[in-house]
Amino acid sequence: MASNKCPACDGAMNEVAYEGVMVDLCVDCGGVWLDQKEIGAIVDNREETFSEEEQIAALAGRQKSGDREHPVHCPKCGDQLKTFQYAVNSGVFLDRCPNRHGMWLDPGELEQVQIVMEEHSERFDVV
Repeated sequence: MASNKCPACDGAMNEVAYEGVMVDLCVDCGGVWLDQKEIGAIVDNREETFSEEEQIAALAGRQKSGDREHPVHCPKCGDQLKTFQYAVNSGVFLDRCPNRHGMWLDPGELEQVQIVMEEHSERFDVV
């Protein structure tokens, strides 16, 4: 990460391990910066498990990132991040760098991605 400041709130970012992947976590707002391809590794690792109550709460909290007060910019290049829906019809909206440096996940969005992908995988697992 080029900047050690949070792209959403200017708080301090710490590198932490999550699902076996080193990610940049904001100590103030709880958002996460993921470099390119880290989200795939996190979804594939599946070390974290979620109770049914956690799944319901996480998915109920989905909202568009574009609803925030100010735009978020890439900590590597400074360009404004673009909002997109992660996986078709997931209802989880994330922000990514138009230059493919990575993506920003607001608090709770990483868990939402994991829950949606695990649910999708379970539905389509062939025995």
